[in-house]
Amino acid sequence: MLGIVVCISTYLEVGGLCMLGKLPLKQLKQILEIINGYDDDSVYLKSGIGEDAGIIDTSKIKGFNGLMLVTADPITAATTKAGQIAIMINANDIAVSGGVPLYATLTVLMPKGATFDSVKEIMTDAKRSADNLGIRIIGGHTEFTDAVTRPVISCSMIGKQDSYPLKTSTAKAGEYIFVTDYIALEGTCIIANDYADRLVVAGKSANGSAGSKLGGSVNNNAGGSCNTFTKKEIEQAASLIDKICILDNCKTIIGLIKKNEIALTTLHDITEGGVVGAIAELCASSGVGAKVNLDEMPLLAITKRICEHLNLNPYKLISSGALLFTAKDKDSIISKLTKHGIKVAVVGQITEKDLVFYKGGKTLALGLEGDEISKL
Repeated sequence: MLGIVVCISTYLEVGGLCMLGKLPLKQLKQILEIINGYDDDSVYLKSGIGEDAGIIDTSKIKGFNGLMLVTADPITAATTKAGQIAIMINANDIAVSGGVPLYATLTVLMPKGATFDSVKEIMTDAKRSADNLGIRIIGGHTEFTDAVTRPVISCSMIGKQDSYPLKTSTAKAGEYIFVTDYIALEGTCIIANDYADRLVVAGKSANGSAGSKLGGSVNNNAGGSCNTFTKKEIEQAASLIDKICILDNCKTIIGLIKKNEIALTTLHDITEGGVVGAIAELCASSGVGAKVNLDEMPLLAITKRICEHLNLNPYKLISSGALLFTAKDKDSIISKLTKHGIKVAVVGQITEKDLVFYKGGKTLALGLEGDEISKL
């Protein structure tokens, strides 16, 4: 059996606000009732008061082949639906490596002055998301501290290997670079949820129309757009949070790989640093270069408008919801994935050395540090 260290803790409540420290037993019991609402024989010991570790019985994991995947990622940029995002992005990491996410722990650090209701909201969102993905929250830690100024949620996740391990370090010169769906979806929904006041809500957009249709993609060479957004547009942008989970696409892609219908050389989740950062990581890991055409990047019209309005680079904006991969073949992969409902674009090619981004036929000098969301 495999033990997972977990310790869910306590705080003191005064007038609805929280003093520094851990959760008291009364509130801890409420959190435990939220996250322990499942039946799973493989969870030998669930979270509980005084329990220092959850225990997983690997003999009860269906289809377990002896290989487990472990990942961890914090949520520091988002506040709204942070619990949901924490579960989804860590599940993405497991899935993109060829695995099935099974168990999670959450460490929730709340700033001074936060309320217990905000903790319940985070944990309820996380539990709902975990249930939807078949993931069990087996523990964590909750604390109020002056070490943070806004909620910080750190998630660790464990999964089982479902196929041969997929890596980021195996790209070779000459292979094509692909991106699925749309980039910067996560950044778009975070901005709409947490920074809506910066989008100048108005009954009509600046040109008097209802604004761009959310589902429309754009030509990246298109001219400028209006700089105000309707309430409906902001709500639609915020709803993109439901698009940042890539488990279904990973399942489809891995299924095709298992059937020998397609062959990928790498598979990578596009997250902090956007598609520019993800390609840089892939190249650094594989010891190669790349020539990348940013004009081919799939980008929603609403994302383009929001980034223009806030002077952000969409290619460097956090992009959970899109996958990056490389392959020797091009046409058959596009055909197979399109047939299965996965939008895919060829955005460049792996080279022997040097990472080059270009747009409109001109080479761009792009810094690789940081994410555009940090500018807000």
